Amino acid sequence: MCSPARALEAIAAALVLLGAAAVAGGTEAAFPPGANGLIAFSSSRDAPGYDVFVMGADGSSPINLTGASDGFDPTFSPDGTKIAFRSMRNGNTDVFVMGADGASPTNLTSASAAFDGQPAFSPDGTKIAFVSEREDPDGDVFLMGADGASPTNLTSASAPFDGQPTFSPDGSTIAFVSERDGGDLDVFVMGADGSSPTNLTSDSGGDDLHPAFSPDGTKIAFRSIRDDPDGDVFVMGADGASPTNLTAASAAGERDPVFSADGTQIAFASERDGGDLDVFTMGADGSNPTNLTSDAPAVDSQPDWQRLEPPVTADTDPPETTIDKGPKKKTEKRKAKFKFSSDEPGSTFECKLDKGKFEPCDRSEKFRVKPRKHKLRVRAVDAAGNVDPTPAKRKWKVER
Repeated sequence: MCSPARALEAIAAALVLLGAAAVAGGTEAAFPPGANGLIAFSSSRDAPGYDVFVMGADGSSPINLTGASDGFDPTFSPDGTKIAFRSMRNGNTDVFVMGADGASPTNLTSASAAFDGQPAFSPDGTKIAFVSEREDPDGDVFLMGADGASPTNLTSASAPFDGQPTFSPDGSTIAFVSERDGGDLDVFVMGADGSSPTNLTSDSGGDDLHPAFSPDGTKIAFRSIRDDPDGDVFVMGADGASPTNLTAASAAGERDPVFSADGTQIAFASERDGGDLDVFTMGADGSNPTNLTSDAPAVDSQPDWQRLEPPVTADTDPPETTIDKGPKKKTEKRKAKFKFSSDEPGSTFECKLDKGKFEPCDRSEKFRVKPRKHKLRVRAVDAAGNVDPTPAKRKWKVER
């Protein structure tokens, strides 16, 4: 287990890499599934109150990022460099954003005197969906810029509670929880502009809440009390099909599911080990549940998984070079025309005529030569700089 200081150094290094990747890739497209980074969660271990912590994906080196300043509902930005969270540090419940190392917390909803919380970044990182009571004491789902600008009510047509928003990986839809159909809480999806809300769990017979999309967008994990009044973690298709109970073997309460960045695991909160809630991980099929916070006599819940850029495998394979066209073995023509190709698209070429040196040449090249024997060697150079170690060769003779 590494020390908290080293863990913070690792976070800082990750932020540099992630920031560079974000600049290189822009924010126009959604981030694809990535590598699993840190887990953020809310904990009462430094009571009084709750704070936002991060820890390794194995539960190692938990670090308090909010330092007794209060924090709930942590959620990473899609590039992993920021965390949005809910806090009452200024006397009102607001949505804040800070660096993934806890730096520079900024209140995004200070203009509102009402409850604002449950933030969720859009996949391109430019917007945040959140819950607010500013227009309805039951709560609505709003959308604002990642800097807090232009908050817009997406569910104003609904009188009952709407909350717990989360974006699909492609950014086209938002899953959320609502009582709009009467009775139980259900999981809905709607367009990212609030259009066409659709109930995915209308026939469950119990509250369904805490939705979370898988990184590929094909599944939604959620909490349901349909089989157990204390709650279980379920997974269903993104269209609501085939709901499956992943924690039926546990008699305790389970809640707050979220997929890992690579989609192979689910983090969730559970009371299965007795006493307070702990943060667990399990396979995306419910296998191998593991308690990550068992050593802390406190409430640990609301996990969220940081997405890291997948490791890049260096290209070390050299290209193959082919001479597709050249002069006949014997010819009277003093102008030799060649065409080259490579098995790696984007390769460039270098040519060596007779006793000369390798020099850059085009894939269609002409050489003016004198009457005698000649030999051309050509080698491809791929985009990674790998050079074909066995250049293609062509010999011919120009007769008088």
